[in-house]
Amino acid sequence: MAKNRSHESKSTSIVIGSCFAIVIVTIVISARLGIRWSRLRTLGIDDFVVIPACLSCVAYLSLIIASATAGCVGRHIYTCTYKELADNFELSRIDFPLFYLTVFLVKISITLQNRRITGISSNKWQIAHWIYLTLLIILLPICVSLNAFTCVPVATWYSLQAIAKVNRPMKDIKCLDKDAISIATRNLHIITDWLLIPVPLIIIWRTKMKLQKKLRLMSVFAVGLVSSVASIARNILIAKPTLDQTYDYYAICAWDIVDVLTACMVASLPALNGFVDASATRVRNWGSEASSFLRGKIIALGGSTNESLQSDKLENSGEWNGRSNRDKYKGTQVFIVEGWSL
Repeated sequence: MAKNRSHESKSTSIVIGSCFAIVIVTIVISARLGIRWSRLRTLGIDDFVVIPACLSCVAYLSLIIASATAGCVGRHIYTCTYKELADNFELSRIDFPLFYLTVFLVKISITLQNRRITGISSNKWQIAHWIYLTLLIILLPICVSLNAFTCVPVATWYSLQAIAKVNRPMKDIKCLDKDAISIATRNLHIITDWLLIPVPLIIIWRTKMKLQKKLRLMSVFAVGLVSSVASIARNILIAKPTLDQTYDYYAICAWDIVDVLTACMVASLPALNGFVDASATRVRNWGSEASSFLRGKIIALGGSTNESLQSDKLENSGEWNGRSNRDKYKGTQVFIVEGWSL
């Protein structure tokens, strides 16, 4: 069995997943900024905050790719060279602070967006947003610093070579409990998610609009639940003891990719949803104008108003087919093909 599994690798799937996430994040954030600029000719504070969040997310995902290529994430530890293990050690430690920088900047952007929508109309919402925003601003440097400066000397946190240069590593290197830090900061990430997710849902539910549109908008923000689920799954996995860290770290990387991807998408989906709504309205208006124009052509070619109304009934009842209706409109050159008048 060991021989059959000795060369098993999941590195390729990590690389593909990370590349896919980078493309999606780049497209979604670029679309959000483009739509905002085309409509308002300016960007809000939340837009400026989401830009470094996007850059941090891309850098984080790029390091995961490097960990799966230069390092040996997704492969069994007994197939890794010493250099690959050293590279993996360094890259994984750089990943930690970038992850928290990404998710907390995204939350700050979403909070500023919520504040822009509700802060003007309600003092209570204004106070709630400021309290939550202050909490995020405090937690961001704490979570980043705990994961960036876990050991003293700091270099020993990032490099096995730096550890080897210390004469008495057991005494001279002082480190916090990295597992405790990981679980604590992840729990803070989960808690702040659950504090943030209900806000837009409440706002949408209280807004006067059709139920169908309410449910669609609420489903957009509910995507944020996926980020929380990913963090919970990651906490469960990291608490499990393992003797094959590089191989088992694959699942943790997969959940982290899902986490940062959904976080960036949730920050931009509201703007994209508005664009989709506006585009759909334009298409419907165009269809209505085209239908009116074609009816006018039918009448001009010799049909009657009554015949035009009969045409409308056929269109609305879905009875259009691909046959010619020459006989119906005598003296005209009208064909009905798959619901379109030609």
